[in-house]
Amino acid sequence: MTPPQPPRKPQTVFGAITQAVQTIAKVNFNQLALKPNAKVPELWVQDAGAAKAEVYPLLGDRYLLGRSSKASDIVVRNPVVSHVHLSLARDTRRRTPFVIKDEDSTNGIYSGKRRVKSMSLRHGDVFTLGPPELAAAVRIQYIDPPPWYFEFVRYSFYGVSGITALMAMLVGVESTKFQVRPLPRSVNGPVIVYARDGQTPLRPPQNNAH
Repeated sequence: MTPPQPPRKPQTVFGAITQAVQTIAKVNFNQLALKPNAKVPELWVQDAGAAKAEVYPLLGDRYLLGRSSKASDIVVRNPVVSHVHLSLARDTRRRTPFVIKDEDSTNGIYSGKRRVKSMSLRHGDVFTLGPPELAAAVRIQYIDPPPWYFEFVRYSFYGVSGITALMAMLVGVESTKFQVRPLPRSVNGPVIVYARDGQTPLRPPQNNAH
């Protein structure tokens, strides 16, 4: 005869939601194999004291970064980092695809020495989790270089603008070498322009008999 099983506690709605959240599969970045020529945005996370940054390819639309391995997609084991420190969401309506948002963290997100609540990311942006003065602050960099033809067009524009400015400067310098005397304000009739000797007119005056 089998002993009676102990009665199971009824599962509340909150408990069911908690269990469902905890069983959601997190992003396993180690299993993401990209094609050799694939170009995707990346998040470089360098913990305090680490020799190099961990690289996370951003293929999805939303990520959570924090200290908790259960609640975060990108886990950073650092006392400065909160349980869930920030969210990283793709915004296709803007020119910049990703926006970071502080999820009410304790030590905040800093762009330089300025604490930010949210920020649209551009290629090369660097920010820290916690004030940059902290020795344990985590350095994060967003990498998403534009296509090569964008760079070509931009640098071509810079080159044309630089050449145009240089030519305008040369014209301005050369114009200072010539002295131009303005006409007297009292002269209202015909004007005769003489050569350098002051006697030979460049254009003989015309005498029309009436």
